[in-house]
Amino acid sequence: MKIKVFSLIILVCIFSSCSSKLNDDVIRATGWKYGSGFYIGDFISFDHVWTLKKDTIYFKENPLAIVKDCYNRNDNQNVMEIISFDNNFRGTYFGKFNIKP
Repeated sequence: MKIKVFSLIILVCIFSSCSSKLNDDVIRATGWKYGSGFYIGDFISFDHVWTLKKDTIYFKENPLAIVKDCYNRNDNQNVMEIISFDNNFRGTYFGKFNIKP
C-alpha cells in the first residue's frame, strides 16, 4: 500500500512540474508563431494592432479568439492555446522570442 501511495505522489509531482503558467506581461512581451489548428494569423505580436484584454485576443479592436491556456513547457517552449468564439475550434501558437524587454 505504501508503494502505491508513494508512486502516486511521485507521478503527481512529475506531471505538475511539466509546465508553468505564463503571466500577462510575458504573454504580451512574446511574439507568437502559428503552430496548428484554429488560425487567426501567421504571427501575433501584442501591440497597437493585436491586443489582449483579459482572456480575449483582438485584431484592430475586433475580438477573434479566447486564450484558453498559456504556459512554458519543460523544453522551455512557450505555448499559447486559443479557442474560437463561434465553433470552439482550438489552435496552438508558439512563443518565438520576447519582443519587449
